[in-house]
Amino acid sequence: MTSLAPPPQQQQQSLAEPELQPHSDNVDEELNRIRLALDTIYAASSSSALPSQPSSSDNNSNNTLFLQRQYANRYLTSFQTTAVAWVVCDRLLWETDGSLSSASSSTMDLHSQMKLQQRQFFAAQTLHTKCRLDHDVRQLLQQQQQQDQPNHSTTDDYYRNSPVLQSLRDSLLQHLNRSVATTSSSTAANHSPLTTRLAMCVSALAVQMQWTSILQDLLQTQQQQQPHSTSSQSSSSPAAVVPHQSFLAVLRALPEECASDRLFLVNDDYRFQMRDHLIDSAAPVFAFLLHHLLQQQQGQATPQYTRGVFQAWLAWIRYVPVRPRVIAESPLLPATVNTLVQAATTTTTTANSSSLPDVLETAADSVVEILRMYPSHGPPDNAVLVQRMLTLLSNLPLQQVLSRATIPNDEGPMENLVRDYCRIVTEMGE
Repeated sequence: MTSLAPPPQQQQQSLAEPELQPHSDNVDEELNRIRLALDTIYAASSSSALPSQPSSSDNNSNNTLFLQRQYANRYLTSFQTTAVAWVVCDRLLWETDGSLSSASSSTMDLHSQMKLQQRQFFAAQTLHTKCRLDHDVRQLLQQQQQQDQPNHSTTDDYYRNSPVLQSLRDSLLQHLNRSVATTSSSTAANHSPLTTRLAMCVSALAVQMQWTSILQDLLQTQQQQQPHSTSSQSSSSPAAVVPHQSFLAVLRALPEECASDRLFLVNDDYRFQMRDHLIDSAAPVFAFLLHHLLQQQQGQATPQYTRGVFQAWLAWIRYVPVRPRVIAESPLLPATVNTLVQAATTTTTTANSSSLPDVLETAADSVVEILRMYPSHGPPDNAVLVQRMLTLLSNLPLQQVLSRATIPNDEGPMENLVRDYCRIVTEMGE
């Protein structure tokens, strides 16, 4: 296959879309087609961005390019529903291993790097879509069911103990770890779109396969020096060590994926089982987040990473019905408020001061979300958290921030901080 475009006779039919070429079950052949389709779309996007003088030949060329891009886009969309897409996307992610980590010293031009990134993200996006759909997950199980005679008494057992799903999980975790490793220090808070998408893949698959011990298992992979950790040897545990950056990315993605109405399960009880697991895991998760928040305060982490910690904290408050007392008793709550208090009293600027407004905004988002999710007029259990919030928020130096904000050319993110304080005060009033 030398081109991915409709036949010439079908290009003349402007009113009817050309018939797509059937997808191949051969992984290597389909992989080459997907590369070509992605390159076709990328080339069309690049050329369309370049200014040119209109001419008859240009118009014909542009029309042909448009048809090729349209055909390639339809082929890629159709591909995402196929069973072979699981293996092809995994190969696309493996194929670029290490290529971006040495981008600064590589001889690849920018165009080649962008193509590699595009292939990676398309593969992760496709896997995420498939991990969300029970119908697509079953594609992986069909071949195993044909080869084996499962002796599991229920479908739940088969999903939970499926070797093919466990293998997919381990592969996704390896891709996630590699994406984190190749992320530059400027995006060390896991803001990489590829890292985020892969974490969403892992999270969606965890709900599908009832991996309800995901948080304990991933935490234990970082604590393998502890000899009493026995669950890391079980069949439900991942095979690879997961660094804290990867774990943080999963912490941010898992609550939202579990609550998503785009996650279709063979049994919706899986969603509630995972939600109960998240509720029970809130205290150790908050302790993990606090540990890495304190690292930033000690100068051992970047503001970007600190923002990632607050984003995970925000996701748990927004999507997990954490017990009010757990939040009230967590040291992460006063640490969040103290971040906003200290920003008002700090006059020195650092090399990372440009990132500080984003950190403070996310911290304020967390406080506002707690006030919204646990109002004083809510269940009686909210009372302990409401009282705790009132005590902590009474320490906000609102008057000091307002006075500094009126000083011309005052250094620091005072304008943004005033906005953050006002959002908190407004939410308290409501």
